[in-house]
Amino acid sequence: MRRMEPKLILVPTDFSDASTHALRFAARLAERSGARIRLVYADYFVPPIDFAASAAVEYALTSDEAADEAKKLLIRTAEENLPATVTFETRVVIEAPVAAIIDEARHCGADLLIMGTHGRTGFRRLVVGSVTETVMRMVNLPLITVSPNATPTRINASLSRIVVAVDYTAECREAILAAAAFAGADARFVCVRNARECDDPTIAAAEIRRMQAWTPPELLDRCQYKVLPDDHPAEQVIELAKLVHANLIATGLTSKRTTTEVVRGTLSERLVERADCPVLAVNEMTVAACATLAQAATAGKS
Repeated sequence: MRRMEPKLILVPTDFSDASTHALRFAARLAERSGARIRLVYADYFVPPIDFAASAAVEYALTSDEAADEAKKLLIRTAEENLPATVTFETRVVIEAPVAAIIDEARHCGADLLIMGTHGRTGFRRLVVGSVTETVMRMVNLPLITVSPNATPTRINASLSRIVVAVDYTAECREAILAAAAFAGADARFVCVRNARECDDPTIAAAEIRRMQAWTPPELLDRCQYKVLPDDHPAEQVIELAKLVHANLIATGLTSKRTTTEVVRGTLSERLVERADCPVLAVNEMTVAACATLAQAATAGKS
């Protein structure tokens, strides 16, 4: 990952409304940064397992023909949702969506991945699963998700105000740096920490000092700090984002999860599924990739 405006944005799609929202958000970011968009669709192009024989005959497009039809639909989707000023390319992959998206993210040279999520929560999320949730744990570049709850106003607005859900991890620190790079010099940040007994002024002041010490020095003059209750933390962060008219929530995605978090989702996962504005998530693989690039850049200068 490079801490600069994106030059290539990868946008997977399944042609759902959530994917369309994500593509429109990507379009706004690409317009501002001059980035290209790579729109990808992945499928095995085989009939469902419960198809009757007669239905399967009607479905009898070959994989190549089905891929050609998908390619046409990809191009039409791009033309209908991207302004003429944004350059795009399309790719159809005959592969399972998760594997295809991860492979594209690792090898196509993208700086940023933007995708929609279907908003599953709780037990339904655990049983049905989520392509977005799996991808966000395995890619090695920043991921911005757009849920079905995202409103057109929040999707189309510039990234002028960003809420950061602070947990003091390397992943969260990389998330605020990525958000600063993608949003530009005019963006302002509200760093928020959920804490017990946050009504106690001593506890709140100590937490704010800790957040200030954690903040990258170059962003200190662009940050405000808030301490919120730790009951229902995702909902607290989402409500704050609404109150301050934030256009993006940034969060670090840690690999460690309790049993409760596996079922209910971590703070980051609940933000991704429930927020009504886009959410930027950074995992440990992205942190490692960024460190490798930084080391290479330092070695190149010496």
